Amino acid sequence: MDSLLLCLTFLPLALLQTSRCCVFCQMKSKNVERRFQRLCNFYREVFGTNSCTKYPSREDFAPFGLDVEAMKMVTEKTHRVFRVIEIKEEARLADVETYWDWLVEVKLPELTKELLCPPVCHDITKGINCSTCKKKAMRCLSLKTCYPDQMDIFDTVIVLACSSALSIVAGCILCVVEFRYKK
Repeated sequence: MDSLLLCLTFLPLALLQTSRCCVFCQMKSKNVERRFQRLCNFYREVFGTNSCTKYPSREDFAPFGLDVEAMKMVTEKTHRVFRVIEIKEEARLADVETYWDWLVEVKLPELTKELLCPPVCHDITKGINCSTCKKKAMRCLSLKTCYPDQMDIFDTVIVLACSSALSIVAGCILCVVEFRYKK
């Protein structure tokens, strides 16, 4: 009996734990969290799965941080997507998983990169942590992390040094060749 009581006590906490996301932090009047839970439960019922997304837990949102405006924009977009899914529930129910996975794989990393990458971010900035919904100081990402295809200063110095050395060698060879044929 005690274990059943303990389970029933912690069940709401476990459900709350799995449903937290920065999309739920802003605009409580939109009821995005409750609507996501309802759509997710319906999705699980219709498709017979354990979860309606590849990212059901709070830990999946830990690496993300957004500013207030980006969070409001994502919440509003989520509200609109859920509204369309609710209107055409049967036909669009599979879009719950598609949208949520896109949000975690594409949009949240993109917005986090905007907040934590130069030139917007200098050393430390304030952002809202997506797993806790609390504003905190976040360290900016390095240039190499933000722009992996671009060269950093060390790579640039190496390229300049090599091209300078090649120019000097080519100049010396041209001088020797010209001096030999001038005689």
